[in-house]
Order: sequence, then C-alpha cells, then structure tokens
Amino acid sequence: MAWVIRYGEIGTKSESIRRLFLERLIRNIKDALKKERIPYKSIKNLWSRIIIESSDERLREVLPRIFGIKSISPAYEIRASIESMKKAALKLLQRLSPETFKIDARRVTKDFPITSIEINRIVGEHVVKELGVRVDLKRPEAVVGIEVIRDRAYVYTEKVLGPGGLPLGVEGRVLAIVTEKSDLVAAWLMMKRGCEILPVIKGDPSVISPLRPFMYGNKYDCIVVEALESKIISKLIEEFECLGICVGGYGKNVISLLSSFRDINVPVYIPDAFLPEEMYKKILNMLQTNAESPCTLEQGGRQFHTTT
Repeated sequence: MAWVIRYGEIGTKSESIRRLFLERLIRNIKDALKKERIPYKSIKNLWSRIIIESSDERLREVLPRIFGIKSISPAYEIRASIESMKKAALKLLQRLSPETFKIDARRVTKDFPITSIEINRIVGEHVVKELGVRVDLKRPEAVVGIEVIRDRAYVYTEKVLGPGGLPLGVEGRVLAIVTEKSDLVAAWLMMKRGCEILPVIKGDPSVISPLRPFMYGNKYDCIVVEALESKIISKLIEEFECLGICVGGYGKNVISLLSSFRDINVPVYIPDAFLPEEMYKKILNMLQTNAESPCTLEQGGRQFHTTT
C-alpha cells in the first residue's frame, strides 16, 4: 500500500526554503515511524507529494499528527495507464458499494497525455457500465481520487486531514511553560508554526501528555522545575538556546501576563490570547482526544529535572 502525503504552506515557499522545509518534514516523518515502530519500505519525495510504501494501518493515525502535513490518503499505486485506473477505481467502488460516486483525477505532473477531465470521464463511464451506479458531482457517496505523478498513479477513496502548518523545528526552539489547558493550546499553536518546544513544568510530567502525540521531531520531552521563577527560566533559555517563551493567555489579562515576564530578555508569545472561543475549544478537545491515543513518544523524548 502507498500513503500519499500532501503539504500546503510548504509549497508556497521559495525553492531553497521549500527544500529545507521538506527535508525537515521527511525527518520528522521518519522520527514518527521509528518511535511508533512502524515498518516501511520507502519514503519518496515526488514533486508536491511524499509517498510512503507501507502496509501498516497505524499510519492512518500517526501521519495526521505531524505538522506540515495537510492531508493523507491510503492508496493503490499503479502504472499510469487508463486501463489500470479503470481497474483500480472499479475495485475500490466494489468494496464500498455506493449508490452514487465521483471520479476526481489530477495530473500532479503533466507527463500523462490525457487531461484530468478526460480521465474523469473515461474512468467514470467504465464504472457506470460495470456497476450501474450513478454519477453525482455535487454530493456523491464515494469519491475516487486519482493522482498521476510521472509514470505512476495513486488511486484512493479516503482523505484524512492533518494539522497543516509548517514542519516542527524549522523556526527554532521556544520555551513553553505548561501549567494549565490554555498553555497546551498555546504550545500546540507554536508547534504548528514550525517551532520546536521545550516544555517546562512544575510537578507531574504527564501534564504534557496531550502534546506528546504531536511532538515528532522534538528533541526534548520536558523540563521539570521546582519553581517557575525568572532566574530559572532565564537559565533554561540560555542553556537550551530558546528564541522565545510561549505561554497560554486565553481568557487572561494579557498586559498583566506580559508584565510577569518583564525580566526575561526574549520575546513572549501568547498565540491563543485572542482565539475565537469555538476555535480554542476545538483545539483543546482535539488535544484531549489525542492524549488518549496509543503513542510511544512518551518514552522517546528526553526529560530533565532542575533545581534552584
């Protein structure tokens, strides 16, 4: 089985930056596969797609937790020919037995001589003839995606959304103070913008459990301190080369919150401060749900304990 990985924002960067970001994304993907003990045959960077060859169904849960990934699809990898596309589409729809369907083809590269619209028409006609199902372009029960990349085609019926954003680590490291729910949301938002985080907590390390399923590529698990004092925070910033501090501010007095860090000589980021309530709750619920997901990353990070 092939897993088609799509990215969004990375594709808007210049060629040199895009190359660096893709290298980091692939590195984070490999880190995820290693930590979750998922076997794979290959990882290929093909134009605006990354293709993983693996039969492990756990990728359906793991890949959508990697920042930089817009969506994934488990797919059949076939030779780029109309006949192969017909057979693959027919096989997928026979499994689903829908009453209506739609073919959604795209030539990622333009080597294939038949246009996307023609692929839709030819493959769709074949399915109608063989299965007797109806085409519905607006509200189909099943959508067969076909993506043509050079001499190969990838055929699928499922698209799972990822977190999007930038690959974790491309924007440097920030110290993330984590003591409550809003801190979790703020740290997640910073990771989505490409920041590696250094979680600093007072007490039980399990407080960052909701973040761990998303920390693939993150060098450190957490820092446990006796007190969240400016002297300790400043020392950690210097020691771990952090470019800023991240803290949750949803529902708080931002001015007062910022003043508590007046002795810190790096920028203070409060990304959740003015989030709409609906968006804040959506992210928080997603984090709490993923905290219950199977994940071995908790054993993969590095934990430190420091004292005053």
